[in-house]
Amino acid sequence: MACNHGDHSVQFDMIVAADDKMGIGIAMSLPWKLPTDRKFYLDKTNKVSPTKKNALICGRLTGSVSQGEKNPNVLRFILSNTLEQKPPHADYLCKNLDEALAIIGSPEVRNVVDNVLIIGGYAVYKAGLESPQLRRYYITRVYGDFKCDAFCPDVDLTKFKLVSDPDIGSHVYEENGIRFKFEAYERI
Repeated sequence: MACNHGDHSVQFDMIVAADDKMGIGIAMSLPWKLPTDRKFYLDKTNKVSPTKKNALICGRLTGSVSQGEKNPNVLRFILSNTLEQKPPHADYLCKNLDEALAIIGSPEVRNVVDNVLIIGGYAVYKAGLESPQLRRYYITRVYGDFKCDAFCPDVDLTKFKLVSDPDIGSHVYEENGIRFKFEAYERI
């Protein structure tokens, strides 16, 4: 399949949950159990249209952690410079975000894809934040320091603004003694 790396028509969103220090994981797992956040993540990443799939883009480690979530309603794109062949839980293996977006924008794939979301880790989030094709950045702000060993870059407020989203509201939740809230940002 030919890749048109100049295809800027594919827009995408990002979704992450992070603590006060932008920590997103420890020992290859989430450091919290927040059913409302999990439901939010699944609602955003699961199929929206009955005839299409969502494309999820992640790095090699995030892909290996979430491989148990193999879902017939999504196309999984793994980004890696080290893998030689596509992992069994992936639909596509790409060297970088531009390559993944080019495949998603190709005639063979674009007609079956509804939403495109980056789901981690750090390098993929960083590439997403730097891309002009990023439409919306959803972040669950988890209050506290969970001593994470994996992190996500924070939103650059000179480039993004907090927006109101009726799907997420603005209230603070509390589950299992942990307070959190949902936020959405769009490029200025």
